[in-house]
Amino acid sequence: MSHHDLKDSEFNFPAEEFRVTRETDYLPPEDSFNLNPKEVPEDSAPGPEITEPGAFRPLPRSSSKKMIRNFAFFTAASLVTLLTLGPLKPVLHGTPSPSGNGGPSGSGYAEPGSEGEPVLSLLSVLRDREIVSFSYSLLPDGTGYPMELTAVITDGNGGTAVLSGSPLIINGPVYENSGEIDVSGLTDPMMLELKVSFMKDGTESSVSSKVNVPELETDENGEHADDAFPALVNLEPNGNIPGYGVLDEEYILINDGSVIVAGAKYSNPVESVPGVSYDRASNTLTLNNFRGSSIEANLMGNGFTVRLIGENHVGNLLVWGFMYGGSVKITGSGTLILNESMEYPHGIIMEAEASQTCIMIDRDVTLDVYGSKGAVMVFDTEMEKAIYYLSPLKLTGGTRTLMETEGGEVFDYTVTDENGNPSVHVRFGK
Repeated sequence: MSHHDLKDSEFNFPAEEFRVTRETDYLPPEDSFNLNPKEVPEDSAPGPEITEPGAFRPLPRSSSKKMIRNFAFFTAASLVTLLTLGPLKPVLHGTPSPSGNGGPSGSGYAEPGSEGEPVLSLLSVLRDREIVSFSYSLLPDGTGYPMELTAVITDGNGGTAVLSGSPLIINGPVYENSGEIDVSGLTDPMMLELKVSFMKDGTESSVSSKVNVPELETDENGEHADDAFPALVNLEPNGNIPGYGVLDEEYILINDGSVIVAGAKYSNPVESVPGVSYDRASNTLTLNNFRGSSIEANLMGNGFTVRLIGENHVGNLLVWGFMYGGSVKITGSGTLILNESMEYPHGIIMEAEASQTCIMIDRDVTLDVYGSKGAVMVFDTEMEKAIYYLSPLKLTGGTRTLMETEGGEVFDYTVTDENGNPSVHVRFGK
């Protein structure tokens, strides 16, 4: 099946079958430019079957999407100590300081030094939706007694979240550490208090530091910016696809025909387009005051970046992922306006095709997207959240919305308006 053979059932949100009409009017006409497969000698092994004329992607499809999955996603190693009190699950991280080393658990004593009260300082407090993270420093007084850290967050309704009972290992004149507290059960405003307790000359004593927790800044529909982008795999273009191998079918097309990137499978020469450049080392496509009808990318990996300089106007952006990765990060300090004439049903179309795929919008970008049947659409992604934007950006025009499809294996993701329909105009900006 070619990428012209798209789903054609009518959108009816939020029905059980969450689909937008994927008409070929967001693709170039059938008599327009085509990527040309290289000729293969007759005695060579046959490659993947080539589709009919007019289809850019000579790649087999599966409408069920129940192909071999890449289960290597989201593997990471972390070293944390879990500390639980009541229903909350706080976590304390240990980070060695430049002048010594520290850890979140065990017993320890302050190094000899000047005597007097220890000095506790809060260095930073950051807020995510359900997590408050903090860092601090401690100058021990040098008398060599055990110390223990307690962190308490309280809200205006009397709710508390506690990170308690963590003996400190101090092997230097300065101790630095960080921690996290789950505040999902609390409401703004909140206050964080750190307290270091110790026994000195048989008497229990402590030093403490307090600070207000930053409140979440919400957009018009209760949305708020993300603190960071997700950690993704398959960052490079043209990687190994489970069950298919390396296809050499990566490409970037501009204005329905100009080839900026062409994989080894294609014989088309790479062209130069005014206002557009591509850096292979960083996998970055730069738009510099560019005006054009479309940008299409295939198998460029989850590290694919679009960098904006100046004001750019494009008909639509279409990215394919096919079981590997079709994410895009939009960065730079410029503006991108997509489909302002409403010529296409969608301004951004992410065809994840059962891959880990999302849109990431950096903090200095202005992104304006229009679409008569949904400005921004992510189809068949394996991620349950597929649109990210960083503070201080705000989202106007709707709320990020997930809809489960195909038995929970893949998902569709969009921005919906107050009536639960895909928003026809979405803006990310300051």
